[in-house]
Amino acid sequence: MLDAGEGIDFRLRASRHAGTKQAIASAALQCVTPRATIALDSGTTTLELARQLPGDARLLVATHSLPALLVLARSEGIDVVSLSGALQRHTQSFAGPMALAAIRNLRIQTFFMGTTSIRDGIMYVGSSFDAQTKVALMDVSDRVVLLVDSSKFSATALFPIASTESLDVVVTDSRAPSEAVSELRGRGIQIVLTEPLGNDVESGAGVDRGYWRSPHCELRPHRDWSRSRRCDWLHPAA
Repeated sequence: MLDAGEGIDFRLRASRHAGTKQAIASAALQCVTPRATIALDSGTTTLELARQLPGDARLLVATHSLPALLVLARSEGIDVVSLSGALQRHTQSFAGPMALAAIRNLRIQTFFMGTTSIRDGIMYVGSSFDAQTKVALMDVSDRVVLLVDSSKFSATALFPIASTESLDVVVTDSRAPSEAVSELRGRGIQIVLTEPLGNDVESGAGVDRGYWRSPHCELRPHRDWSRSRRCDWLHPAA
């Protein structure tokens, strides 16, 4: 159930592939360690992760997602940092110069990221503000974990974020195209494939949140992506 303040478009997106998103979020919990400092991206799958974060893990969570902030505010065991700025109603997230300035002052252990589309080794979103915020969070994070359902491998969006080479872990479902999964593995990215039980209906019913293939999420030493992480249009040469 989404909070009343969330936009209509966001509610519609949250209802699509809901069962798969719940299973992906459950699998992503393997990448959460006690007392960690993490960041949550805007989006419907990362919102599901916010709902599932354990309140007794003493986490510090930074996010620019309004729905995630509302969810996390109800968990007394989680400390929350709001990355405020101008509210983007389509994504229900804060963006712009204020948000980017707040992000630059942070250091994040693990950034749980979402995307609208993955095509030809590049991640895309539908908003330039969203792309800039994601890149800023990637730049201050030791590790980047992408949460993405299989539909995003055939989706199309306008604005590039970064190469998939900038990712450490991708958590997706078993319907993801085998060619795309092999390509990601070939780039040294760890893949976690979820296997929700039953049909993935729009309501998300019938999902076993504790069932996935990978036995653990291996958080490897952070790699230097200074040359591969960014898309040039976001960072024009000086």
